[in-house]
Amino acid sequence: MRIMIAALAALAALLAVPAAAAPNCASAADVVSILSQRYGESVAMSGASMSGGLLQIWGNDDTGSWTATVSNGEITCIVAQGDGFTVNPRGDPA
Repeated sequence: MRIMIAALAALAALLAVPAAAAPNCASAADVVSILSQRYGESVAMSGASMSGGLLQIWGNDDTGSWTATVSNGEITCIVAQGDGFTVNPRGDPA
C-alpha cells in the first residue's frame, strides 16, 4: 500500500512536468531491459491511468529493490525507486 501511494504521488508529480524535462525517460524496451537484467526486477503491479498511460510497479523479491514507471507505450519514465519491496496479499491493509 505504501508503495502504491508513493508511486501515485510520483505519477502526479511527473504529469506536471513536460516530457522534455523528464530526465529518467527512455524507450520502453530500454527501460524494461535495464530493470529486468540489471536489477532483476519484474512487474508486480500495473494499471491504466485515465489519460491512457500505464503505471507499473517493478520489484525484486530477493534484493528488495522496486521501481515505479509510467509509460505511454513508446517512452517509459522512472518516477520512483526504493528498497524494502514486499507484496502484500489482497485485502491486507499493510
